[in-house]
Amino acid sequence: GMRNDYEARTIIENGLTDIFVQMKRFDVVERSQIQSILQEKQFSQSGIVDETNAASAGQVLGVDYLILGALTEITTAKSGTDKYRAKVSAILKVVSTSNAAVIATVSGTEYSHGSFGGEANLDLSIYVPKAAKKLVGLEFKNKLWTLFPLEGYIISLSGSEEGMIDLGQDQGITKGDRFAIIRQGASIRHPVTGA
Repeated sequence: GMRNDYEARTIIENGLTDIFVQMKRFDVVERSQIQSILQEKQFSQSGIVDETNAASAGQVLGVDYLILGALTEITTAKSGTDKYRAKVSAILKVVSTSNAAVIATVSGTEYSHGSFGGEANLDLSIYVPKAAKKLVGLEFKNKLWTLFPLEGYIISLSGSEEGMIDLGQDQGITKGDRFAIIRQGASIRHPVTGA
């Protein structure tokens, strides 16, 4: 609903789709597919504004999570006689469709600085999209990779920092990626419940 936000919103939507596809851990449902499925099931997408409605729609769609997002701020401001700054802020909510729980929120803000040759260039057409691309490429990508980590098993170790794991290019792994190693410890029992 923010003024002139169409291009920034589209950049963020497309960028997020690209991130989830690159992660190779999800089947991503496009917005156009969502609309056609919901229309076929006679479920109004206009009602998907809160977690409960999102969960209901997600169950109709047969998905585990829905990502709800909003652009919270799009501004440009002069910073000197021939420079200005664009700012784009957004928040995402990851909603489980099984119980409508918000399992995570991801928010971020990015800026883009530039020069202008007159007041006409102070509109949102150039530097807001640049800030939106930075927001997706830097903030959201790192946060989403942390939120949905890739897990695998060590097959062999050869030294302190080299080894072989059961993951590869099919899972989005590239040469130079680093991983945390977690070893399973002994079982711990609660003294009262025994859990």
